[in-house]
Amino acid sequence: ECDDPRAASASWEELNLLPRSVLRSRLRLLGAPPSEGGGLTPGELVDMVLLWNALDRLRCDRGEGGDAQAARAEAIDVLQARGSGLCRRVLEAALVFFAVPSVESRSRGW
Repeated sequence: ECDDPRAASASWEELNLLPRSVLRSRLRLLGAPPSEGGGLTPGELVDMVLLWNALDRLRCDRGEGGDAQAARAEAIDVLQARGSGLCRRVLEAALVFFAVPSVESRSRGW
């Protein structure tokens, strides 16, 4: 379990200071498979955690009040700021993991 609050950061620079083990623990805490983050370079791993943290803020479960809106706005700012700086490998992995089921799959009740 990840008990370092800095691992939930929306700052690439702050995440970059954390050990690999803390970053991988953060991914698992957010629901990533245990293999997620393995084989990535340090910068790619930081990108992956930053993206997962932003996605976690986007799906903010804290209701629809100001806190949820602020968290979502922060996530969008992070993604816009980092946008083209996120490595392709990280974006592809995230898209595969967070993919919306196809129309055919939804029609089967998945």
